[in-house]
Amino acid sequence: MYFGTPERARSIYVIQAFIMGFQSATVGDKSSGDFECFNEWTAIHYHVFAEGRGAFTLIIEHVGGDERLAFDEFFRILPDFLRDRQQLGRDAIISRFCQVQDDCFEAFQKESNNE
Repeated sequence: MYFGTPERARSIYVIQAFIMGFQSATVGDKSSGDFECFNEWTAIHYHVFAEGRGAFTLIIEHVGGDERLAFDEFFRILPDFLRDRQQLGRDAIISRFCQVQDDCFEAFQKESNNE
């Protein structure tokens, strides 16, 4: 599989495109997919308000916009995600995500009221 020049291949955008392509190819497959709940889990992991942003955007923002650092960060957090997905399951991740989003929203409201 070709991912472009070596300088470009180590980019979070290449990983994102590969995963999205794989998921598109498996639509209709009865399995839920390896990256189900990755967006929610990433928001939990960084304890941020997701606001419709996907996991890859959250990772890029977490590392300050550097796509190479984001590439490394993806592979740093991936084992934790896979472990939690297997041990906790989808429902527990979604439940925790809702709690984190509520916490982040409350913090946002407090901050807004203090201004």
